[in-house]
Amino acid sequence: MSSSSGVDLSEECLEFFQDLKLKKKYKYILYKLDDSYKSIVLEKAVEEATYDDFVSELTSSGPRYAVYDFDYEKPGEGQRSKIAFYSWYVFSLFQVLVNNLIM
Repeated sequence: MSSSSGVDLSEECLEFFQDLKLKKKYKYILYKLDDSYKSIVLEKAVEEATYDDFVSELTSSGPRYAVYDFDYEKPGEGQRSKIAFYSWYVFSLFQVLVNNLIM
């Protein structure tokens, strides 16, 4: 699937998202850019995990896209879930300095 940004999304990414959304098969999914920076690909899909597990995956890696299925209880109305999308990039002063020295 192609977008106006020039970055493609693999069919596998869509299939895993549909499994999370419709079948509740996964708790979260991590996506990343491939080595050519031209396509978003699946990195990992996790069936059972806590939110802390999910966050630790984000902070230990480079730029990522992610989807997390939150479960919660709404008083008087029962169990609910919401899907959240993340665009994760850790910006650091070190990266700025290195980029300026290299260029």
